[in-house]
Amino acid sequence: MAQVSTNMINNDIVEASCVIDDKYSIIMGDERFYGMIGKELPNSLLNLLYLDDREIFCNFILDMEINKPVVVRVKVKKGTYRWILVRKLNIDLKKEHKEINLMFHDVVAQNNTFKIYYDNTRKYRAFMNYVRDKFFEYEFGADLITIYMYVNGRCEIFEKDTLDEWEKRVVRLGFIETADIDMFHRLCSNIRDGVDVFSINVHTSLMSKGFRMDTLNFRGETIVDATGKVMVAGLITEMNGRYDLKSIMIGNDANKDSATGLLNKRAVTDDVHDIIQNANSTKEAKKLFLMIIDIDNFKSVNDTYGHRFGDEVIADFASELRRTVGERGIAGRIGGDEFMCLLTDYNTIEEVRVFLTAIRSKLRIELAKKNPEYTFTVSIGISAYPDNGTDYDTLFKLADGCLYIAKEKGKDRFIIYTPEIHGDLINSDTKLRNLHISANFMKPIDKLDMIADLNDKLLKEGRCVLDKVLEDIMNRMDIHGILVFDKEKNCDKIFGHYKVTNIDGEFLKDDKYIELFDSHGVNVIFNTAAIAGDFPKAYTVFSEADICSTLQIKLLKDGEFRGVICFDTFGEHKRKWSETDICTMYMFVRIIANVY
Repeated sequence: MAQVSTNMINNDIVEASCVIDDKYSIIMGDERFYGMIGKELPNSLLNLLYLDDREIFCNFILDMEINKPVVVRVKVKKGTYRWILVRKLNIDLKKEHKEINLMFHDVVAQNNTFKIYYDNTRKYRAFMNYVRDKFFEYEFGADLITIYMYVNGRCEIFEKDTLDEWEKRVVRLGFIETADIDMFHRLCSNIRDGVDVFSINVHTSLMSKGFRMDTLNFRGETIVDATGKVMVAGLITEMNGRYDLKSIMIGNDANKDSATGLLNKRAVTDDVHDIIQNANSTKEAKKLFLMIIDIDNFKSVNDTYGHRFGDEVIADFASELRRTVGERGIAGRIGGDEFMCLLTDYNTIEEVRVFLTAIRSKLRIELAKKNPEYTFTVSIGISAYPDNGTDYDTLFKLADGCLYIAKEKGKDRFIIYTPEIHGDLINSDTKLRNLHISANFMKPIDKLDMIADLNDKLLKEGRCVLDKVLEDIMNRMDIHGILVFDKEKNCDKIFGHYKVTNIDGEFLKDDKYIELFDSHGVNVIFNTAAIAGDFPKAYTVFSEADICSTLQIKLLKDGEFRGVICFDTFGEHKRKWSETDICTMYMFVRIIANVY
């Protein structure tokens, strides 16, 4: 019988979500999922379940009913099992493989959280007794708008109707001053369209049912709860001299980017600067993480699909960024496809890594909904306060430099500034920053240590960690992409963002091309254009995939041919492989041959 932990810990994660396919493979998870389970995920979700519960869970997945939950024991990152209630949020049958979106609820943590929420609700209701403003909510699923206030701890409802009927009735009864009818329709449109943040003033007799005209300020925000339910919530303030009209009418428009609703460049820069200055003045041991985020290849989005589509992508990206950052930091737009965030609620690099893993995965999935045929990715550069600097300019330059590194290394990744690895990015010319990201920053002995660590990992865990090991070596050795061809010369694995995904290994069946490999099974091509005349088939493959240089090594075990691994760079970044690097990669491939 599994020992199920029932102990409560302050940072227990109550809810998390993930997406799996019909083979139980984990496609993606949100930040809370990685925090609950850990970053070292197995290939199959079933491996996290207690053995006796796997059949129950499989039957649950096969059942197409959405609302029916199941309770199973799940291994969390602490190495213990917890009782988890699992619900299906939705099932996507449009993909090649069925995808199921799951929500996990820790039963013990949920119970404790419910008690906290219950106590907080009583407390906030007491506070709301003293609030002179009225509240409004709009539920998208039910199309209901509700206006209410609290009196003696009880909710008193003023209005409750569908938004369309409420809008028509208020105008029909003459509750809106004629000059403000268009403004009232704009208010309803903002609510109906789920505008992120809005503030609108209307001269109306709505609250007095036609007896007295008031100037009402409607301030609202579109929010999403943990289950994905979308709603608009806000306050209605009666002006009429009883409140400071100026303070309310000065909205956020001057500080907001008009296309996204995020803070504009000036506002987010000022806010980040002020937060850093405040941390310096208070001398508190606070960690801050500055991120510069860029949508990869965004120019090609505009060129291919038009600027209107590009504007929609920017707006959707900004909304997802706002929801993900939430109250744990601030976010703003500082350029066409470039954004800046300051994370204020994280204490360690590991916590930030979990956040970044989740946000990149989530953004890729959400942006793919705009056009499933296009792969949307982002690159991110990060610097840390106070470890990397204690002023805005320093932290910005380091984060911007790391963004440049992420772009140079093939995009679709995040780089956290590490002085020992990335060097002095502040005093380096931008064009020379790629010198800092070359694998040459590692000493030969460091590379040997890296290979020894990867060897231990492969020997202990076998082929199941091969993909992770290949991605690790790609990042650490400044490689843009990796292709693995099996013994039949078919492309078995692709890592990195090649321009094409269907890569033909036919050129490897050419005996003359194979003669390029030396007696150790190594073939180095510094410039793929140099082989265009002698090997047109190979050059066509390289050109279509945007490969400009490649290091190819045969997978050999006891003299038996098992395939070829290609380590590639893209575009104009021709790699001058050093003898040390070639030897390092050769040893790495020899290790892989034992498990491939």
